[in-house]
Amino acid sequence: MTPVLMPDDLQNSYEVSLAGPIIRDKLWFFVADAENNFPGASILADGSPYDVSVLLASTVAKLDFRPSANHTLTATYLESPFLNPGNNVRGADLATTWLADWGGEFVSLSWDWAISDSLFLESKVAAQNT
Repeated sequence: MTPVLMPDDLQNSYEVSLAGPIIRDKLWFFVADAENNFPGASILADGSPYDVSVLLASTVAKLDFRPSANHTLTATYLESPFLNPGNNVRGADLATTWLADWGGEFVSLSWDWAISDSLFLESKVAAQNT
């Protein structure tokens, strides 16, 4: 059996985040980004090597705004792409290759209102793309 040559023996990844106030006691932000690359290789039916490295990534962003002691507005954004190339090892055509591009986006906006010490109202709208 022919050994499969890996495209790279390093697993490249990074993560970074940053957060803090924009306006003290009123407006805060949080952002984060990450990417992980898992190297991999396969052999097609004709014997040629094929890169099947997997890429996972994510992005998060959040804003919190407090216009008064009783009101809070929060906006959140999430993105999580997942790229996975491969070949059709379970099908009849072993030379067929494909790229799976999974993941999606999520956005939400919420409003919180402390009506009194014992009454609280929260409303939220969200949209998702998968």
